[in-house]
Amino acid sequence: FRENDIALEIRDGSGRSVFSQSHCRLSIGTHEIRWDGRNPRGVDVSPGLYFLLLLYDRVVISRSFILLR
Repeated sequence: FRENDIALEIRDGSGRSVFSQSHCRLSIGTHEIRWDGRNPRGVDVSPGLYFLLLLYDRVVISRSFILLR
């Protein structure tokens, strides 16, 4: 992970990664990343509590959310 790189990860309630995406040096402005509610094998994840982690320049922003089906 280099300085100014951005990484987004979604983890389930037990801490397992269900989605991740990395970008190198995005331009200034608004960006959108879509998650289709599936794990890396393409299987729908269960409804429940999930955690979003955004990493940028040594800063970690975390949020929790509930996935409803």
